[in-house]
Amino acid sequence: MSQEQIAQVIQNNDASSVLVSDWGNRSAVMLMCISLAAIAVPIFLAIWASYAAFLWIIVALVGYGLYLGLSNEVVYYADAKDIWNIVFMAAAPFGILIVGATMMPEDTSSIWATLLWLLISSLAIAAAAWFGIKSTNATVLMNSGVETYKLVAVSMSKVLLVFIFASLMIGNLNRTLSPKKPGDFSGGLMVLGILIAAGAWLYPKLVNAQSVFEKRAANP
Repeated sequence: MSQEQIAQVIQNNDASSVLVSDWGNRSAVMLMCISLAAIAVPIFLAIWASYAAFLWIIVALVGYGLYLGLSNEVVYYADAKDIWNIVFMAAAPFGILIVGATMMPEDTSSIWATLLWLLISSLAIAAAAWFGIKSTNATVLMNSGVETYKLVAVSMSKVLLVFIFASLMIGNLNRTLSPKKPGDFSGGLMVLGILIAAGAWLYPKLVNAQSVFEKRAANP
């Protein structure tokens, strides 16, 4: 990563130069594949062996990645765009699937319906991959020289943390706005307040490019 890119991120709080869809960056492509495998394999083992404890591997990796970010050992989120990129990693494919579902013919068993579904699915996967490679490019470029296992933990953690946070926010917002039993409104509102407070506390600590580069400069 060049000094100009570092200065742009730190001084202008703009990671556009590293948050790019560069499929020529083999390290980023490999990181994305390994990160996906680190999520998929424990899930497969948990289902195959009917042993949910395998899922603790994912929890451990996410927790370790979060620790690395909070301790400023690695750049977690390069800037706010990095976070929104991860939001769109899920939102864009979901939107494509929703729009595609409205275009499906009534006869879903026809060959045209099958081809349309394959096209829609391919577009959704391509959209997720496009945003995914941008995220891993930022992780690799901002953390050059960091061990691969740490990059995998951070790459998984930064994505899953956004997904978990967004899911909890949406779930409790729905619980608050559409209460189905007594206590749903107050309970959902309380959880929303806790999530907002947690997000406000974590945001400046995890959008940490400046802190990390200052620490690296002090400890070359």
